Amino acid sequence: MPKSITAALQAASQLNSNLMTLTAQGKWDEFIEAVTEYVSLISEIMDADSDELSPEESAVLKQVITGLLENEAVMMQQMRSRLDVLRKEITTINKGKAISTAYLEPFTSFPR
Repeated sequence: MPKSITAALQAASQLNSNLMTLTAQGKWDEFIEAVTEYVSLISEIMDADSDELSPEESAVLKQVITGLLENEAVMMQQMRSRLDVLRKEITTINKGKAISTAYLEPFTSFPR
């Protein structure tokens, strides 16, 4: 496999592992920062000239990419779970705001 693709795959695998760890730990701010680099790297790998690869190298590339995709599926599930939590929190905040507004309305409105 050409060294640039090999190096890029190793870097992508490392970043993918780091992203898996960050999602498992719920470190979403760090995840957002790291995912940008990961997406750029994956894009570079996909744009690389694969015509130079032997059948064995293509098989290795396919195996590595399959592993990356499997990890991405796990990360997506964890992100969906986090999004559900955030939606519930926002709904609770909105309900609390509506209740506060309704409760305070008699005290804050002016008679006409």
